[in-house]
Amino acid sequence: MSTLQRSASISSSSTIVSTQPSSVPTGVSSVSTIPSTTHMLETPQTSLIAHEKPPPELDETKTELVQTSLVSANKTQSPTLDGLKTVQWPTTSLSEALKALLNQNIPVMEYGSQILYRWGCEELLFVAEWAVPGALLKLASRVLTESGFPWAPAPMDDHPTLSGWEDLCEHHIRVTSGEHYIRLYDISTLGLTLNKTFEVRSTFDPNLRLLTPQPPRDSFSVALPANTQYYGEEDYAEVEREFLEKVPSAVEYIKSWDWGDVPDKEYWDIAEAVVRDARVLYTVTRVAG
Repeated sequence: MSTLQRSASISSSSTIVSTQPSSVPTGVSSVSTIPSTTHMLETPQTSLIAHEKPPPELDETKTELVQTSLVSANKTQSPTLDGLKTVQWPTTSLSEALKALLNQNIPVMEYGSQILYRWGCEELLFVAEWAVPGALLKLASRVLTESGFPWAPAPMDDHPTLSGWEDLCEHHIRVTSGEHYIRLYDISTLGLTLNKTFEVRSTFDPNLRLLTPQPPRDSFSVALPANTQYYGEEDYAEVEREFLEKVPSAVEYIKSWDWGDVPDKEYWDIAEAVVRDARVLYTVTRVAG
């Protein structure tokens, strides 16, 4: 191996290691969104203390030192996966909260259900999960409070499967019923960095742009359209016509398979019937049972 090849190999290896959060054990993928076990709470006493923690205090000097460099980290990459045509929240309160953060030059990364919705999963966006750089977390929390989303302790009656996640973020709730609820994370807690994000249109306000994590390269093959399609009677009729046109070629295709030594030729008839009408499967199952 040449010196140049060896250097490239070492550089590539170090890059892979550096993208893995320090709290993740060896052998665990760095793209996992499960929080580090070092942050998980083990006793009811420590959980109670965490739920009663006071609002974060702002460190003005540290904020001023890091803000400019953090904001400029994402302007070199063109946005992709930006085909959203529908949004779920008509209310302006969350838009105002996000706009207030952006006006303070705070880079905001979407997380949780917003990412799943962007990739085409059927998600109801009840909670806005945002992540910001750790040095700007206190500033972001103060901005949200001043924008009508006051800091609140973590809910005690949240879903048990969330485990320690509730204690890894700051909670901001506009009304006591939780209709407008923001979870604010330190981006490093999620094992991510600003260098691994790019800018996209917000899932709930087309006029605002924020950051989203870069997906793994192998995830692009499973991307789905992010907008929900609705079909009318004419659309279904057209689909049915296309299906009937393709049936003959599909039947010929299954007949070309190597069926081997099939003693009962009725299998062919059953296979053809299933291709022509999938509902036949229910009848075949009942007879076989």
